[in-house]
Amino acid sequence: MKTINNLTTLIACIAAITSTATNTKLEAASIAVPNYSFEDGGDPGDSGGISPIPSWSFTTSGNGRHSYVDPSSFYYAGADGNKSALPGTADRGQHAQHFVGINQPITESTLTSSALTTISLDTTYTLTVALGNDFVYLGSGTYVLQLLGNSTVYAGIVVGKSEISSGTFADFSTSFTTTSLDSRAGENLTVNLVSITDGQSHATRFDFDNVRLDATSIPEPSSAAFLIGGVALVAALRRRKKISRTRRSIQRREASCLNSSLYFRRG
Repeated sequence: MKTINNLTTLIACIAAITSTATNTKLEAASIAVPNYSFEDGGDPGDSGGISPIPSWSFTTSGNGRHSYVDPSSFYYAGADGNKSALPGTADRGQHAQHFVGINQPITESTLTSSALTTISLDTTYTLTVALGNDFVYLGSGTYVLQLLGNSTVYAGIVVGKSEISSGTFADFSTSFTTTSLDSRAGENLTVNLVSITDGQSHATRFDFDNVRLDATSIPEPSSAAFLIGGVALVAALRRRKKISRTRRSIQRREASCLNSSLYFRRG
């Protein structure tokens, strides 16, 4: 009876743990990105903007320039140059901009964030950025979004400017996941916002906004191993219980046969 009670208790515990693991939703925690929507600093208006951009550093391979701007409806639907809300997935009224003039060679320009957090084990990091395609500087060029640890790129996505509808912003994301023994743990996590021109004869610009970074913890393998081990133990105890019943049944039959044999001998 004691074995049966222990078995029942173990089954109930494992069932509860399994139910909890099944019903638990993985929730993403937001990591703060300083000046994520490029609202910090003075009022740039729509006449070329202001640089440098607070909390971000800029590099370029050619004659690229950067600034943050507050565009008018000449560039984006609904904008008025007075910090009115930008369309699509942008946040508030200002955005970051890379600009390359006419007749320039292929130019790669990069905005890099400050260190945002240190990389943890068993975690998925997801970068999402609103990318724009204004009414004026339509056409060619490429966006690249990158997640880096200690300056090494661990995730990235390439987006053609033509993939974005004109006069609005759209979200694009990239991510990577660490394991329980990941050597990248402890590295400083940063973000790169990259633009690449194709050497066109006309001027172009690339617009970035609403930079978001999320971290989602994933279940440790030990939890799954515990559940598997528990199920295996239940199965073993059930087999043991079945064997024990079979043995008792055989023993009862043997005793019955022995009693019958003794009875007939006495008769």
